[in-house]
Amino acid sequence: MDHLGNMLKELGLNEYETKTYIALLSHGVCKAEEISNLAGIPLPRVYDTVNHLERKGFVLITKTRPQQYMPVKSEEALQNFIGWKRREHDTHLNYLKKLSRDTLEYINRMEIKEKPHEDRWRIWTTTGKRGITSTRNNFIKNSEKELFLMAGDATFIDDEAPLLRRLLRRGVKIKLMLRGTEDSKALKHLDKLNSLGAEIKTGYMGCMRGNVVDNKTALIFLKTGNHGTGTPGTDMTNKYELIVINNPEFVRVVKEHFDMHWKSI
Repeated sequence: MDHLGNMLKELGLNEYETKTYIALLSHGVCKAEEISNLAGIPLPRVYDTVNHLERKGFVLITKTRPQQYMPVKSEEALQNFIGWKRREHDTHLNYLKKLSRDTLEYINRMEIKEKPHEDRWRIWTTTGKRGITSTRNNFIKNSEKELFLMAGDATFIDDEAPLLRRLLRRGVKIKLMLRGTEDSKALKHLDKLNSLGAEIKTGYMGCMRGNVVDNKTALIFLKTGNHGTGTPGTDMTNKYELIVINNPEFVRVVKEHFDMHWKSI
């Protein structure tokens, strides 16, 4: 019974619910006083416990006085419980979506005060592949005119090709410069991007990895490890860092680096 109790708790029942359902499975139809004695639960707590179990699909309650409680057959009970959890999850998810919309609407109504010119140029950093991908895509998807990319191989293309295709269809000019690739899937994506209007060159020998978005933002990728920081192509541990800079002078330097290598290929 201890193992069954642990499994029911793992599913999501609390201590009293677990003890009550096991008592009903073991003894069949019971009154509240019997459940209290069998499960070792204070009598006042039996009533709210069986009501919770009824909502979750584990217990049936008679309309007679005094009320009696019967366990739902285990297979049906577990199906009921999964359905209840799904409805609970959907309700909570819908609440979060509405709250997100309301929050965004409130933020959009806020008055944003412009800071002095010299305070607007910032450097942001983020680490970890998930954080880097999310941050990078947030900048890239808002490209309005042009997007330049510098990379080693094309392994990232499998994940990012759909986003790049949407930008191309929106009229964004894309230049993609790679060291090279032999991956067949990546090559198919590159051919598709090329057919949609992306300009693609291989043979890039520079060490910089990153993007320039609309000549306004530079995204620089670093691969960091125990021995310092290097470019993604160096032999280091798999720790990544993304540097986001909107200082126009720095963006110009990155763009000039891109143009120099693009012309030399």
